[in-house]
Amino acid sequence: MAAAPDKISENVDFAAQELLDAPASDRPAMLESIAKALTRRLLKDEPGIGAREVSERVTAFVKAVRERLG
Repeated sequence: MAAAPDKISENVDFAAQELLDAPASDRPAMLESIAKALTRRLLKDEPGIGAREVSERVTAFVKAVRERLG
């Protein structure tokens, strides 16, 4: 099975770069959109995953993106 999208460091880098390329005022909405998309993807790709694990993984991904933003 392929690695989940939140487990691929290149995805964190890509998301951070997308946010850096956007106007600062758009970043919160974009990050929320990324989190929602990741949530949907995790639930679709891993049907046995629990809500708590999804929440923890999405939170960790968003935190990693924010850290890359500096």
